Amino acid sequence: MQQIIFYSGLSELQDHYDSFIVDLWGVIHDGYHLFPHVLDTLKELSKAKKEIIFLSNSPRRSSLLIKNLEELNLPATLYKALYSSGEDAYKALSIPRQEPYNHFGFKTYALSQSMHQSLYYDLELETVDIIEEADFILNTGPQLLNIEEYQDVLQQAARLKLPMVCVNPDISAVHGGKLLLCAGALADYYEKIGGEVRYHGKPYPNVYQSVVEMFTIKDPKRTLAIGDSLRTDIKGGNSFGIDTALVMTGLFSEEFGANFDPDLDMQKLMNKCLQKDVHPTYLLPQFQW
Repeated sequence: MQQIIFYSGLSELQDHYDSFIVDLWGVIHDGYHLFPHVLDTLKELSKAKKEIIFLSNSPRRSSLLIKNLEELNLPATLYKALYSSGEDAYKALSIPRQEPYNHFGFKTYALSQSMHQSLYYDLELETVDIIEEADFILNTGPQLLNIEEYQDVLQQAARLKLPMVCVNPDISAVHGGKLLLCAGALADYYEKIGGEVRYHGKPYPNVYQSVVEMFTIKDPKRTLAIGDSLRTDIKGGNSFGIDTALVMTGLFSEEFGANFDPDLDMQKLMNKCLQKDVHPTYLLPQFQW
């Protein structure tokens, strides 16, 4: 594995890239507030004629996330576009459906929080409370915090051979300093007991292809993915064949600690990357210029 290069900010990388795919949660904000330097950094990237597209593993539609950023005082003029795993699933499940969803029915068992349920309404799906009545499971994220509380219904679904659509491959996320369970944790358990899962979002290459098509310069060698998660952001960039920058905020600080020192602890990070078979190109302290 090549050495991970530590840089203090994106200004040191600006000559190497034209297009930036940037994670939201854990990089731009913590669910409640923008991180320091975010607005200034976006303005500097804009001045340097760089294009930024936010790519989020949120199970909500892109329009809702854009509104959320506006509420956090991040205007849409500072980035080119925003694409979410929720938007990706919406496109796949909308009529007319393409393979592999053209054989799915319209009755779904919802594994969802109330904030995610607009996706069900937009798709005009019928949600059912009895697992035997469902055509498939739409998993946007658990309401409860323990996988154990879902085991009975998931084991029943596996016996019925119900497919699951996972709209957020993340295992967990940091929300206002608290670690929360995400849809990917339920999907991971479902696969382990023999269930079929179809994923939308990072680290799967299809979602990156959708984003790259939005850039003016569609050159993977001039595109950098930035995120806080080895499992989704860095692995996704690796799978798609683009360079990646890991930031020391969000999930990184949960995994490695807020006092991680690149001069002293880089080997610890390298060992973890080898263990997970992921390869960040760069390490940054945070999303800053």
